Amino acid sequence: MTQQFKHWLSRFAAVVTLLALTACAAPTVLNARWTDPQFNAKPVRSILVVGVTRDTSNRRVYEDAMVAQLTARGVKALPSCLFAS
Repeated sequence: MTQQFKHWLSRFAAVVTLLALTACAAPTVLNARWTDPQFNAKPVRSILVVGVTRDTSNRRVYEDAMVAQLTARGVKALPSCLFAS
């Protein structure tokens, strides 16, 4: 067998395996939903955005971007880096 044919065959086998695995996966179905009829929800006034990562600079970038997105949609949001480091 040529090297090119082996390469093609390995890719084909990978695609077939991937298709077989995804075909066996069962879909998630919501059968029932429970809600408390006495629960009286109050409107949310503000949201604290928390990014979980070991890199504090990435955390700050994520939180600032998420706060900007929420603020643009009219939601009052605060980054957690204002309260904890």
